Amino acid sequence: MNYKVYSLLENGKIRYIGFTRNKLTKRLSEHIRKTPRNSHRDNWIRKLKKENNLPTILLLEENLTKECAIELEKLYILWCKILKINLVNGTTGGETGFTYTKETIEKLSASSKKHTEMHFKHGSLNPMYGKTGNKNPS
Repeated sequence: MNYKVYSLLENGKIRYIGFTRNKLTKRLSEHIRKTPRNSHRDNWIRKLKKENNLPTILLLEENLTKECAIELEKLYILWCKILKINLVNGTTGGETGFTYTKETIEKLSASSKKHTEMHFKHGSLNPMYGKTGNKNPS
């Protein structure tokens, strides 16, 4: 029970979700040093290096079994996708993760839009529409 779920951040924003049994400092170092593949994650890290910027690492969960870490990683990735967080994960998570199908992405997007429409009013439907001043700071 020594697995962890973590996130790599760019300027405080979540960009990648992963799991490890290593210390987080070691895992971050591995991500930064080893970018040989042409994956979205590796391309992102190489881009940051060129800009003299590096990702930071944030612990999300700890003291997990491997099975629990895999499932939580998948859950965090799915949650981020639903919230439209721009992740660089290439799969849905887990050691044998798979790529989202176009149909699944469309369903997640429709669900997210429906949720947003239910809770946030846009344009003239928003009670603050057209109002200015200290009651509606921009």
